[in-house]
Amino acid sequence: MNIEAVAFDLDGTITQTRVQFAPYKKRIGCKNGDVLEYIKKQDLDQQQGLYSILDEYEYQIEKDCILNDGFLDLMDFLNDTGIKTGIITRATRHHARQVIQKLGIPITHVIGREDTDPKPSGKPLIHLSSLLKKPLHKLICVGDFLWDILAGKNAHVTTVLLATDATWKYIYLPDYVIYHLSSLKDILEQ
Repeated sequence: MNIEAVAFDLDGTITQTRVQFAPYKKRIGCKNGDVLEYIKKQDLDQQQGLYSILDEYEYQIEKDCILNDGFLDLMDFLNDTGIKTGIITRATRHHARQVIQKLGIPITHVIGREDTDPKPSGKPLIHLSSLLKKPLHKLICVGDFLWDILAGKNAHVTTVLLATDATWKYIYLPDYVIYHLSSLKDILEQ
């Protein structure tokens, strides 16, 4: 496979946490669907309060998160082979930078929800492709959730699902499914 760049999701893909999103989603009042879309539909005053709940959630993740097993070895492989990397997240860029600093994640390019329409839009991948100066057809998107795969499909890039107990129901959607980050090497070496 002739891949020159990897776009990683952050929370749940590069990192793992015990912090659960469901209580925060309930506090926001979003019963079903996309929380960010729900917040966007509220009036401006209400939006600020709802975004502050998301900020609390992201802060709890920052305190609790650890690197996913195999991530640093994967980064060594990507660096050795000259494959560029970036992060696309539905969280804020500030949150991503805090996690990057805390865990020593060797990635500098970050696209947060304030930079463009968030995943499942393909725009974060298109933006990252431009930053990395790599064409979309040479980019691969790795994530642990439906929004990551849909973003990849919407940007017409190769998709990889890091499957978990919670995401097994999406395994028919991506181009590839892995259960450990180290398996990405096998895909890239094809």
